[in-house]
Amino acid sequence: MIPKTAVEAATEVVWEMDDDLQSHEYAKEIARAALEAAAPHLMAAAWDEATKAIIDFLEARLAAEETDAIRDCAEMERSGITIMFDCESQATFDPYRILAECKAKRAILANIPRNSGPYNLGAYTSAHTVRALAAVYSDHLDYRQEWA
Repeated sequence: MIPKTAVEAATEVVWEMDDDLQSHEYAKEIARAALEAAAPHLMAAAWDEATKAIIDFLEARLAAEETDAIRDCAEMERSGITIMFDCESQATFDPYRILAECKAKRAILANIPRNSGPYNLGAYTSAHTVRALAAVYSDHLDYRQEWA
């Protein structure tokens, strides 16, 4: 749906461009049709920018996690520490698992289209996916609340 203010602004432009129009309502119809034709392209551009920002954010978080996990793996190997398990046999701290998660998340990001295009049927799913991945970092200073 096109916001009413956008239709009103476009109507004024159409009205001013063509004094021969029969009525203000006709100018409004022309403006609405033009906006509806342009909407997929405008939404795709907005989606691309928001998604790119989230992907950049995620890639920075993954790089930091990988750096920490690699350091922790090296420290564990040097000191002979093994992974500690709790009573349910779940690893409480496993930098190797963190590295595997980072690899999996990078694989997901690699499959996100970098250009949604106006007719990309996967655009909504891709945007939802990157927002879900970013939600894990909602307490990070660089996380933007509009991504929630």
